[in-house]
Formats: sequence, C-alpha cells, structure tokens
Amino acid sequence: MARLGAGDSFGELALILRRPRTATVTLTAPSRLLPISAHNFRPMLMTPPEIQFKLLEALAERLAPSTT
Repeated sequence: MARLGAGDSFGELALILRRPRTATVTLTAPSRLLPISAHNFRPMLMTPPEIQFKLLEALAERLAPSTT
C-alpha cells in the first residue's frame, strides 16, 4: 500500500505494459484527477522528452529503497 500526494500518478505501469491494473485506488480527500487513456498515453510520451524523464523519475522513486 502507498500513500500518494499532490502531483503523483498511478496506473502508469498498466499503460506501459498494456496489462490490466493490479491495484485499486481509494481517495481519502477531495481530489482532482486527470485520466489518460491508453490510446493517448504512448503518443504523449513521444514529445517532449521531459515527460519521459518525469515518468522514469516517478517510477524510480517508487522502486528505490526508502531513506527515512
């Protein structure tokens, strides 16, 4: 289980791997979400490169051992 905050994303692995999501998200506070379809996701990654880097950075943060 993870607690996400402002600006965080979820579900991107399902889009990258083209597989069903493996987790469920439950909101604990009023939130604004931006859904991105699989149809739009891959072309969005093609330009600009900053989007690719941000996604890689977010995935790496989740995989890296916690320093706290």
